[in-house]
Amino acid sequence: HFRLAATKFSDPSKAYEIIEEARGRALADTLRGESENLSTSSDEISIDAQKEINRIQIALMHETTRETRQSLLDRLFVQEQLLLPVRQSRSRLRSDGDRPKPSPLRKVQASLRTDEMLLEYVLGESEAYCLQITRAGAAVLIIPSGKKQVEDLVDDYLSAVRSRQPEDTAGHKLFSLLLQPAIGLKSPMRIIIVPDGKLHLVPFDGIKNQEGKYVLETHVVTYVPSATVLHLLRQSRAPRSVNQTVLGVGDVIYPQPPKVVSTTTISTNARANSVPDFFDVEAVRFPDLPGSRQEVMSIAGIIGGTQLLLGANATEAALKSLPLADFRVIHFAVHGVANTQFPDRAALVLSRSPESEDGLLQVREIRDLPLNADLVTLSACDSGNGRLLGEEGIASLERAFLLAGAKSVIASLWTADDTYTIVLMKRLYLHLVDGSDNAAALRQAKLDLLREFGDQAFPVFWAGFTLVGDGSTMIFN
Repeated sequence: HFRLAATKFSDPSKAYEIIEEARGRALADTLRGESENLSTSSDEISIDAQKEINRIQIALMHETTRETRQSLLDRLFVQEQLLLPVRQSRSRLRSDGDRPKPSPLRKVQASLRTDEMLLEYVLGESEAYCLQITRAGAAVLIIPSGKKQVEDLVDDYLSAVRSRQPEDTAGHKLFSLLLQPAIGLKSPMRIIIVPDGKLHLVPFDGIKNQEGKYVLETHVVTYVPSATVLHLLRQSRAPRSVNQTVLGVGDVIYPQPPKVVSTTTISTNARANSVPDFFDVEAVRFPDLPGSRQEVMSIAGIIGGTQLLLGANATEAALKSLPLADFRVIHFAVHGVANTQFPDRAALVLSRSPESEDGLLQVREIRDLPLNADLVTLSACDSGNGRLLGEEGIASLERAFLLAGAKSVIASLWTADDTYTIVLMKRLYLHLVDGSDNAAALRQAKLDLLREFGDQAFPVFWAGFTLVGDGSTMIFN
């Protein structure tokens, strides 16, 4: 149907309705007030299952033998099946009807600024499409390459970036196919991407144009699960009091299992292409992140009035006890765990207190946090990575924070380098305090890195940090 509307009938409005019916529905439903969550069920079976999951995951933190870990993982899977979804209605938005439909195209257009362009991609088998939406109009662009060809280019590009090899060949092809027809010579400066398939894993601002310049140098790039989600996020902006605060979490104390031959260590510096899986028979050791204290303290020095959870205080229980809805900005400088096979296991790794919490702030728990933040920053590895869920998007920590109520989330698509990340985050908050909106501040921080480190600022050090959600908010204006 989309192909017919896009090609035979040349009807952008109909094409928009068809694709938006499927895109980002879970998040759109949550913003409208209807959602399903796994961790808030109050029945006895679910409560007992969550307690047992905590006990099992605490054991996994310390266990190093393959056989025992496999037994624990088997038990974990059984307990996870006992968690029952619960329908909730908790949004500040009114539903547009009993059967929510995509936001009308005209309303999406009206919510865009004059310097913004939304590009919504659809990867078909034989050809791909780009739905180009501005405040003034909409059009469907046909991309003469199918899903496999585009995603093969994505794989080549990401492989080159992560290994610090020249990414020009695949990058130029991606630019020519995906961006050049849409942005042309005189496009709006701000580009909002609605990805499809493996395009969720691509940092578009890290692609070079035909002149060899990064897209970052000419455009502000952000991402949303759907055009409807962007419209709803912008509708939901609530009035703010002047004493809104900032929360910083870092310098977590991580448990250290006995060193054995099979233990894998997650490095704190320039890391490999993928993070070892905590939920595997091979034990994983989380080293302390001494740079995270410096990162969080630097941010506190820039902003002032920041509430901090550091060291032994950076526990899961302490975080959950705070009035989280009061924080306008929340910053995590911690280890992250992604899991493509079981997305709800993905977690931010915090300190563990003697209480029942296991220190893993997992997706199924994050979704239930009462957030109202304009920005959540996840200065953690693979926090923007996860399992591709078709038209629903990508199941990541980033998405979980949006479901919890955050308006925008900055996260990393891959393992981050500690040294460059500290500099990037400091510059991000300096630009926010100077009055830049979230997206412009992130772009400017990346440009600062390029200027400061020159040829040594490989895209792997900065391009992985992306902003999903509404990046147009000026927090400190």
